[in-house]
Amino acid sequence: MLFHGLADVTVPPESSQEFLKLLRDATVPAELHTFAGVPHEFVSISEFAESTAQLVDFFFERHVINPRTYPAFGAGRGGPGRGAQGEPGQGGRGGRE
Repeated sequence: MLFHGLADVTVPPESSQEFLKLLRDATVPAELHTFAGVPHEFVSISEFAESTAQLVDFFFERHVINPRTYPAFGAGRGGPGRGAQGEPGQGGRGGRE
C-alpha cells in the first residue's frame, strides 16, 4: 500500500509510480493512492489518518485476511459491452489502474 502526496518536494511522485510498477511486475499485490496538493509528511494531518487507515484495512481484508479474485471489468467507455442502463454500446465502467 503506497500513499503519496502530489505536492511532495522530498520524493517525487514518479518514485511511487515506478515502485508500484515493480511490485506489480513481481505479482505483488499493491495499490498507490495519491493526494493532490499534499506534501511529503501528511500522516500527521488528522483528516488523512482515518481515510488512509480505512484504505489499509480494506487492502488487508482483500489480500491477506480474505483473499479472493474478482471478475475483470469490461472494455471501458466506448468499447463493447453494456452501459450502466444495460444498453449495448454505451460502455461500462473501466478498470482501475
